[in-house]
Amino acid sequence: MKRIKAMTRMLLIAIVPVLILTGHSGCGMGGVGSSIQSISNDTNDGAADEAAGHHEGGHSHHGAAPMPASDEPSGSGSGQAADEARKVKAVWTWIGGKPKAGEEALLRIAIVSGEGKLVDKLDIGHEKKLHLIVVSRGLSEFMHLHPVEAAGGVFETRVTFPSGGDYKLTADYIPSDIGATTSSSWVQVKGEAPLEPALAADRELEQAEEGVRVNLAFHHQPKAGEEAVMTFSFKEDAGEEQPIRDLQPYLGAIGHVVIMDSKAQHYLHVHPLDDQGTGPEAAFATTFPASGMYKIWGQFQRGGKVFVVSFVLNVT
Repeated sequence: MKRIKAMTRMLLIAIVPVLILTGHSGCGMGGVGSSIQSISNDTNDGAADEAAGHHEGGHSHHGAAPMPASDEPSGSGSGQAADEARKVKAVWTWIGGKPKAGEEALLRIAIVSGEGKLVDKLDIGHEKKLHLIVVSRGLSEFMHLHPVEAAGGVFETRVTFPSGGDYKLTADYIPSDIGATTSSSWVQVKGEAPLEPALAADRELEQAEEGVRVNLAFHHQPKAGEEAVMTFSFKEDAGEEQPIRDLQPYLGAIGHVVIMDSKAQHYLHVHPLDDQGTGPEAAFATTFPASGMYKIWGQFQRGGKVFVVSFVLNVT
């Protein structure tokens, strides 16, 4: 009898973790288990239902050179933390099936370890545990979303794609004791896919949005592998174009910058050199990993509204 009780206890210990991962823990996360089992290697073709990839984060803060993010493990960095970062990945699940253009779709993102266990200890980065960047293949469309944590290590958000075609999803998060990490996936959205124009470098790095005229300047021509400091300047887009000094913090900083190359392979999330400020300038430092065409999205807030300005430049 004692032997039977011991065997029963061991069986229960083995079953409980499985029930938690398969969504039977009572937290309303049914389906998480099946998504964890569906982890696949990244094909990076944009046509598969989901091509999951992971890599170390493409971050730059206070002048530090970022780790370029790509669809494959970066292979750079050293030490135990870097090794662990390469093992952590995101599992992407579209609840209700593949998304359709113009229709709201529910996306679930589970952060898991190399052993397939949920990573529920994530640090907050700029007021959020997870940032989700969505861009179309030609970089015409851009979204910066903040999925809600539905359970430890599991996030959900609703996404409405404006048109069909291939979209790159990049999850940006910070596992405790590991550091900034990003995972990416391509999804093919059902519906008509418009022809996106090829990227071409802007002749003038100036744009007006929400009544604000924004100018982007570099201390020198950006070159691959070298640190580049970029400065955004803000003026009123009317009258005498007076300098703007009333920018508001957005996610705990004066602004945020996201950069991707023309093939959406390299991802950089750049933070300002000085988090606090109200204008009329905001400076950022980053390092472009390779030569080629890049698109830059700057996000800022004024009067309670977040506005986005984008620029295209060629890095030599």
